Amino acid sequence: MEVPYRLGFVAGTGYDVSENFMIELKSNVQLNKSTIGAFGETQVTMSSVYTIGSKWKF
Repeated sequence: MEVPYRLGFVAGTGYDVSENFMIELKSNVQLNKSTIGAFGETQVTMSSVYTIGSKWKF
């Protein structure tokens, strides 16, 4: 039986490099075996996605 929805969670951490700049690392972990991938993609499934980002604060 295929599950028509994605079930997961996002966890991460961030570090303030300076007062105006932050670096963060996030992981999107899927808990079920959904056939829906990132951004609703049905052909390429992803069990987890890792992202690195940054933020300018002004």
